[in-house]
Amino acid sequence: MAQIQWGTKTPGHIIYLIDQSGSMSGANEQKAAESITAAMIETLKGCIQEKEVRNRVYVTIIGYGNENGVSVVKEGWIADFVNDLQVCKKNNSTIIAPKSYGMTPMADAFALANKCITTWLSQRESVQGDYKIPAPIVINITDGYPDDANEATAEAQKVMNIVTRDDGNVLVFNIHMDDSADQVEIKFPTTKSVLNGVPEGEFLYDISSEMTTDFIKAAQAQKFEGIVPGSKGFVVNAKGDTLVRFVTFGSGVSQH
Repeated sequence: MAQIQWGTKTPGHIIYLIDQSGSMSGANEQKAAESITAAMIETLKGCIQEKEVRNRVYVTIIGYGNENGVSVVKEGWIADFVNDLQVCKKNNSTIIAPKSYGMTPMADAFALANKCITTWLSQRESVQGDYKIPAPIVINITDGYPDDANEATAEAQKVMNIVTRDDGNVLVFNIHMDDSADQVEIKFPTTKSVLNGVPEGEFLYDISSEMTTDFIKAAQAQKFEGIVPGSKGFVVNAKGDTLVRFVTFGSGVSQH
């Protein structure tokens, strides 16, 4: 479903899950932070009306695998980030500090996302007025396989099974990072067979939502190729440019 456009009366909720485990050390941790920053800057642009930033999007950034284990790194209305994003754009810096440490507790990250989404939906349902609630979007960025794959699958499925009052299920998109020259990018697959048995790819395929009609149209408009009904919101072996494009696309498709 996921058809309700985000607006001042119908704000959306984006949850970024960012892998900050030890394997992200180096270029990956920097590129992940850059992709979220770029996406938030574009999201901010879509929330400006008559030179005023409207509260059309609430952002939650969850880091997992850093020295804090799993935690909300930043959260708030997009308007709350205006000054920080201006500094990022001016100084070519990032909205969150690149980090890499420890294991990959993805199950706990999805469990925390579940809690954040449930709280958000409860708060929106309590708002007076006949306002509809758009389905939240979760974008998970990782370079590998979690330490707790079975638990992570179960927790991700719980998130995907959350049904909003007005707009269908929560959407979960995944990005697997790999800049290796010998690894081919695979975007929006419709079947596991194209993943050639790669464990990371097959795992993330199973916890990625199918693209809705609106997302398919938006992806095609942004020159992503090969998207058809049944395509999963998932990229494996994403390179730098695709990483930024996919995160920005996933963050902005529902805005108006």
